[in-house]
Amino acid sequence: MDDSFNADKYWKDRHEDVQFRGTLSSVGSKSYSDKANYFSYRIVLEQYDKVLNTLGLKQNARFLDAGAGIGVFSQFLYEKGFEVTALDVSAVALEQISNVNIMKAVGSLSQMNFGAGSFDVVHCFDVLYHIIDDHAWKAALYGLCRCSSRYLILHERFMRIRQLITARHVKNRTRQETSEVLAEHGFFEIMSIPTHFIAMRLPTYRVTRFAPELFYLCDRYVLNIIDETMFKSLGSYHIKVFERKAA
Repeated sequence: MDDSFNADKYWKDRHEDVQFRGTLSSVGSKSYSDKANYFSYRIVLEQYDKVLNTLGLKQNARFLDAGAGIGVFSQFLYEKGFEVTALDVSAVALEQISNVNIMKAVGSLSQMNFGAGSFDVVHCFDVLYHIIDDHAWKAALYGLCRCSSRYLILHERFMRIRQLITARHVKNRTRQETSEVLAEHGFFEIMSIPTHFIAMRLPTYRVTRFAPELFYLCDRYVLNIIDETMFKSLGSYHIKVFERKAA
């Protein structure tokens, strides 16, 4: 693991690369086509819709999309009727968000300066595991907790044990590590729903890009079966909702 890896610089450079600028590959998998990334995001959005409908949030609830990239989730949340602020370290990425009703803020997760409780919900999908330094990772989690008045919603691989082999720009923490840090700041898990089941695993990750729609349909079928059973914990990625509890 390269502890000197600078996540902020990595994402700024990636969004400025003309090969990726404005595409789903700028925020998804670099080795996937836009079509493959589209189906990967599509199933996450479908599962996220279930989560938000279950929470029953009020119209105009204030959302922070932390690590928004080109605004895939910002636009989705806005269309659900929420008031959205998109935060990203890359100004180039935020320029791709054409919706003038979505507020934009340039900045790093570990150095956010929003006021305490500025948002009803803080959303952070597939961002935290790109923060390699453990101190910066904890600082980012603290910042996310601080500016949320009620909910923190995360999407990533919540590992049972630390992954031994990983990419230079990825460091997955265990679900216990994440839960312990959030508990220190008063947030506790109230909901978990899988997003991918067959796709996005080590044996299938590189194969999925060649038949993305097929893997999407397989995942959607399996997820609909296991959604209300104990087997949902076997998903490869999850959306987890954490709620602030009163002291």
